Amino acid sequence: MRDDDITERVWDIITNVEAIAVNQAWFGHPGRQLKSWTPPGASANVDLWTKPVGEHGQVALLVLNTGEALAVDFSVADVLRSAVGHLHARRRSVGAEERRGGEWRGPASRGLVRVRDIWARVDRAPVMADSTFTVHLGKRDSAFLTFDPTGEGFRYSSAQQRLGIEA
Repeated sequence: MRDDDITERVWDIITNVEAIAVNQAWFGHPGRQLKSWTPPGASANVDLWTKPVGEHGQVALLVLNTGEALAVDFSVADVLRSAVGHLHARRRSVGAEERRGGEWRGPASRGLVRVRDIWARVDRAPVMADSTFTVHLGKRDSAFLTFDPTGEGFRYSSAQQRLGIEA
């Protein structure tokens, strides 16, 4: 990049080692769009993208706002379920998560989930797995979060080691 103004505006994004580690983490799926909708009163779509980042239900979530500033609510259980679905598709064991009668259950479905804000590089307050989570987004903004139902923190394997991220 040769434009110093543009470089300065994107520097925190392109040098965010946690975001790079999520990008480099491979747990059988590159991620997928979980949901796209236009919230009531909004003029543009909001997109939720998820990617599994751990073998025990850990998942990364990217929330994209293509319109004006707004608050976005979503189900934590739906986000966690998306990672379990990715892992089941690979026919791998996902630890304590399992399906019973078509409904996802396991310790995470009843317990606290650790939340990490990748853009801000801070932990957020833990949330209940069966709760609704709200993010406040500015105009054409995004939120990049990780949800960990194990509470152990993320281990990005070789990507984490290459980037010098401590476990």
